[in-house]
Amino acid sequence: MISKSISRSSNALGAGLAVLATALLIGAFGGTASAGADSLSWYQCGAWGGLGVYEDANCSKKGASNSYSWLRPSSTPFTTSNTLSGIQQPYIIKYTQAGIAFEVECDEAQGSGTLVNTETQANIEKYNLTLSDCWVTKPGGAIGCLVSSEAGSADHKIIFNSLKASSPKSPEALNPNVKFAPSEGVPLATFLYEGCSHGGTSKLVGSFLAKMHNDASLLGTTAEEMLASGTLKLNSVVGPKVGITSVKAISSESGKPVKLDTVP
Repeated sequence: MISKSISRSSNALGAGLAVLATALLIGAFGGTASAGADSLSWYQCGAWGGLGVYEDANCSKKGASNSYSWLRPSSTPFTTSNTLSGIQQPYIIKYTQAGIAFEVECDEAQGSGTLVNTETQANIEKYNLTLSDCWVTKPGGAIGCLVSSEAGSADHKIIFNSLKASSPKSPEALNPNVKFAPSEGVPLATFLYEGCSHGGTSKLVGSFLAKMHNDASLLGTTAEEMLASGTLKLNSVVGPKVGITSVKAISSESGKPVKLDTVP
């Protein structure tokens, strides 16, 4: 199984990034990611009971009337998936420790949380993410080496703790970044290497930015950008930098895509 995973890694990553790039360019997610009746807006400009800070329906000019604001007067439970147009986009976790390149590939990623709207921005709360079917793809030749969420479970999972994030305060910005961090100052994720020469517990600490794509219900990260930012580390704030390549398609509980960024 390990050798199979290693051999598929480069192919899956190349194909996955190609599909992701195409999806982001055309705003594709099952054909329903564009604005309209088929999607739900995370937040939008509107006259919510006449209470606001803007005088125009674009929420771009403050004035005497103050009738409009960025708001959606409700919270929206949501789910995330790494499947776009029926194709799974694997999560790739990368870092280098003591000169050795490590890489873990997870085929499935399912998450859930709540979008909570306020007067000035929207917040992601209690976002839980489980990566499944995870395999150690580097260093090579690690027969029997695997990752698990608990000692002895051999479940091939990495579980991210309850995360939080906030929308940009200028939602009209193009493809803005959203910062994810742990809710209560705990590690983002904890996992174990079992049957490996480098066995033991590993933690992901710090925070990371995900790019919000205006024309699709997507949040994405690339390992290269995350490694360059240096905000996500292994085990401690002075540990090795960690990068993650990922894509999250966001839907309501009813299955409708949730547009993260809507400009009237």
